[in-house]
Amino acid sequence: AGTFNSGLLLFRATAAGRRFAAQWHRNVASPERGSRFWGKTSDQQVFNAMVRRERQWPGVGGRRGEWIMRRLHEDWDGNLSLGALPLPLFMNGHGYFVQAAHRSLQVSPFAVHATYSLDNHDGVAKRQRFREAALWAADPPPRPEARYLALNFSTPPLVQTKIDKYGRANAANIDVHSAALNAYVAELRDALALARATGR
Repeated sequence: AGTFNSGLLLFRATAAGRRFAAQWHRNVASPERGSRFWGKTSDQQVFNAMVRRERQWPGVGGRRGEWIMRRLHEDWDGNLSLGALPLPLFMNGHGYFVQAAHRSLQVSPFAVHATYSLDNHDGVAKRQRFREAALWAADPPPRPEARYLALNFSTPPLVQTKIDKYGRANAANIDVHSAALNAYVAELRDALALARATGR
């Protein structure tokens, strides 16, 4: 198990679930000085410190193919069940925005988490990701007189060649990411110039 992401969580309203949520809040908001939670910089770090056994990696256990984790931290082991939400229904950012797994699996997720993005993964970048996927409905309605230019990014032949090459080798390569980023930036530059020239 890698790092547990606390972006999408579902708590059952059991006594143990409520107790864990309350303790998690205390450990984030006012951790005891000198405790293993002191100095943690995010709720996600505190969550992982709470459920993993100390000085062990990964600090939790589970049988292959099972979604319930075993051997939690001694504070919670035997008193709390920790499981993984099914990815097709609770998608991370890479699965939804990059892999478009919901299309190949033909499912409609209950929730999508805008995980790490290159723009310092702040709120502005995450909201924009949702907008581009038509998943953001909190903006005011557009002005009736406004005109926009829609851009659908393509995959340039050079980038597709690199994807095919490294895809067959089942190897990740920074050259693919670099080529794709350069191509997308160039395409965005051209679209911005066209939008400006046409008054969009």
